[in-house]
Amino acid sequence: MRNTSSSFRAFCVFWVLVLSSTSSAQSGYDQKHIEVCLRMIGHQVLLKASDSSSRVLPIEKIDGRYCIQFENDFGFNPDDLVEVINRVLKEKTTVNGYIVEVEKCGTGQVVYSFEMGDLYEPNTIPCRGRDVPKDCYRLFLTLKGLLKADEKPVVPVVSSSPSTFFLLPSGALLVLVITSLLFWRKQKMSAASKNPHAIAIGAFQFDPRK
Repeated sequence: MRNTSSSFRAFCVFWVLVLSSTSSAQSGYDQKHIEVCLRMIGHQVLLKASDSSSRVLPIEKIDGRYCIQFENDFGFNPDDLVEVINRVLKEKTTVNGYIVEVEKCGTGQVVYSFEMGDLYEPNTIPCRGRDVPKDCYRLFLTLKGLLKADEKPVVPVVSSSPSTFFLLPSGALLVLVITSLLFWRKQKMSAASKNPHAIAIGAFQFDPRK
């Protein structure tokens, strides 16, 4: 019985490690996916500003916000900025809402900002139609919960919608429980078959002869 218990514990530890590594890999994938989407946003913003040659600098995450930085100065129209960001996020990934802040390089002064409750019913979008002059800017995006593009809901996203961070571990946990029960039953039957006189009582065996 001691060998059976040790094997069962080792089996459970193995599955815990598998679940942990799977969750970590998924989180890393989502992070890279977001960065690709944000780089696409930076590219589209520059195209709207008639800039097809300067670079979008590496995406950074600063104090929980994603930062899009640019090589050269540019100006923008708030309507174009809203349209570009909403379109790219809607095509590539679904978020439960986000906040965009345009900061002036060096000073950190917010020259423009807006908020989306979700991608389907935008709200709090000020100063539409007012061009912002050419200067050095950084775009900061604060994203709420996200779902991958192939899991877009038909109806507007709500905060209670499950995400991939929850669905993947839950499915793996169910597999772990079922597999563990089958493994435990097999071990129990194997131990009983070694001693045909033994009677299983919970985790113990009773041998009337002894």
